[in-house]
Amino acid sequence: MANFLKNISKYILGYIMLRAISFLLLPIYTNVFTKEEFGIYTLIFIFIAFAQFLYSYGMDASLMKFFSISENKKEIYTSIFVSLLVTSSIFSIIISCFSDFISILFLENVNYGYLFKIAAIILFFDSFSFRVLIIHRMEDNPYKYFIFSFVNVLVTFLANYYFIIILNIGISGAFYAHLFGSISIFLLSLPIIFNRVSIQSFSLTLLKKILLFGFPFLPSVIFQMIIDFSDRRILLYLTDIDTVGIYSPGCKIASILLFLISGFRLGWEPFFLKLTKNKKIIISQISNIFLFFIFTVLLFFILFIEPIIVYSNHYFSFSIIGENFWGSIGIIPILMFGYIFLALYHLQMPPIFYYNKTSMLPFFRFVGAISNIILNFLLIPRWGIHGAAFATSLSYLIMTLPMFIYTNNFFKINYNWNLLIVYSLLSILSYYLKLYNILNIYSSLTLFFIGLSFLFFELQKTNSLIKKTNFI
Repeated sequence: MANFLKNISKYILGYIMLRAISFLLLPIYTNVFTKEEFGIYTLIFIFIAFAQFLYSYGMDASLMKFFSISENKKEIYTSIFVSLLVTSSIFSIIISCFSDFISILFLENVNYGYLFKIAAIILFFDSFSFRVLIIHRMEDNPYKYFIFSFVNVLVTFLANYYFIIILNIGISGAFYAHLFGSISIFLLSLPIIFNRVSIQSFSLTLLKKILLFGFPFLPSVIFQMIIDFSDRRILLYLTDIDTVGIYSPGCKIASILLFLISGFRLGWEPFFLKLTKNKKIIISQISNIFLFFIFTVLLFFILFIEPIIVYSNHYFSFSIIGENFWGSIGIIPILMFGYIFLALYHLQMPPIFYYNKTSMLPFFRFVGAISNIILNFLLIPRWGIHGAAFATSLSYLIMTLPMFIYTNNFFKINYNWNLLIVYSLLSILSYYLKLYNILNIYSSLTLFFIGLSFLFFELQKTNSLIKKTNFI
């Protein structure tokens, strides 16, 4: 348990740095860009996010699965990277050739084709470096994972500052900066690839097996991306690019919780795949601790994120979010509530892997994706950006419920439901009290420490169980 927590903390920190660079850049973007410019930046990066999963076509899950069952690692690495070289080259060439058409289609008659050309290059480099990060996870190298992530973030941040603040070249500078970051981590990845790939080890038979295992994950990931990002595209369709610009900073800040969940998964999936005994006990205890932890993060943001943002310019020479974008503060807790359900969804993954039920994943996420699209069209006309946030949160709930019911039939994780329900009610109560400005700093701190006590209680319970049973 201690080793798991030690390693997972490095993965979470590395993943947060790698994915949260857009959050770290919010003070630059929202204080320099107009609402329209930030909306365009957001939508193009949504395109990149979608395309990244098409570029990988389920290879991530296959790499983890076959690494754990195969002795010939070089054969696995070679087959995967040769396949990626061919497909990534083809995909990037297609995007570059049709960049103007894609821009007009995706941005609704706004032509930023040259930015989509840069995106194609970013996608090519990332298709290799992101797989190398998975290799670090499977080979239990959290330090290398952390270093690679840190270098990427440092280069990207400095390049953004140079292109946007010093050279003042607008959103083009943001894309050039991200390209520099992608190149930096790709260059670090090259020695890892060269040391593990040998063209003589390529196996078409193995590649077919890898693709057959990984492809069922691709539709489910695409459906997940629809849940994560369709709100902004539908906002553009139903409102305008400025509304997308206002909505996006709130999404970025709320995604801090999403980064924690995704970072947890980086260590969680290799960990439970390697368990050989006491699976249910270990998985149940870690699941409870993680749920209480993210509830505590949610409660903190409910109680304190607004004053932190509003008064940040009292302590710095800038606001965390530019004042023109403060309208998005209210959607942050709404989205975070939805991410709690997403966490529960991922915590139910062990039985999916143990019993080879991956073919069910596309169905669960399809339900979430369809509900997300429908809810966005229903709620945005009525409540604007708040409707989009509610649509996203509810779709996570709708996605998770059938997954939870299905997996419980053959592998039941023992959650501390009584205390989790109490924590949920405390969070909802805090949200409404904050919404109507009933809370002051003292009552907010009181509510937060009540929530923190729930987390400490669960940690103490787990510690006592470890001493009593010595199950790890």
